[in-house]
Amino acid sequence: MAKTLGLHGTEKILIAGSTHAGEEEILVSLYKELRGMTPHLVLILAPRHLERLGEVEEVLRKGSVPWSRKTALSTGADRRTDQSTPRVILVDTMGELMNIYSLGTLVFVGGSLAPIGGHNPLEPLFFEKCVLFGPHMFNFLEISTRLIEAGGAIQVSGKEDLFSQLKRLLIDEVAREGVGKRGHQFLQKHQGATDRTFKEIWPFLDEMRNADCGMGN
Repeated sequence: MAKTLGLHGTEKILIAGSTHAGEEEILVSLYKELRGMTPHLVLILAPRHLERLGEVEEVLRKGSVPWSRKTALSTGADRRTDQSTPRVILVDTMGELMNIYSLGTLVFVGGSLAPIGGHNPLEPLFFEKCVLFGPHMFNFLEISTRLIEAGGAIQVSGKEDLFSQLKRLLIDEVAREGVGKRGHQFLQKHQGATDRTFKEIWPFLDEMRNADCGMGN
């Protein structure tokens, strides 16, 4: 998958999964600051709802950040005049976020800076990724709380805290790998309990899912 996205294996990749309105502006702003410190940083941005792609592209346009849609890169339709790595990759397909997480250096779980309630923080842990999320994780409260207590994820209070943590973790490979390993160990240790928790909250999540139209990633 990396090669089809124009990645060369030398980049550091920040993945923002299942983002919502208001979060992309923050992430694009932070990305621009972080790229000044980490020139080979790539942002993979995966909005939760695909019908918002135009809205997210407008955020990128206003932020003066070059981007490419995933499908354009995968099909060779990307019209960039050079062969450099795209700065921002906008995920415009459904059902691929789990595989995309495998590419990440750091993973931010969306719906958590905005008061949405967060999304599944466990998927990136299959790949031992360092996971961060915002203060609004009430849809996954028990799981996120246990992850934090185990040192297997990092919760930030807002934009400034997210910037501070991303800056630190991009520099400190040992720290971010430690978070990823502890998260993966938590996932393995509590697999049965995690499954039971999901069964308990599934009716609520299913109700939310049915209320959403055109859900994307």
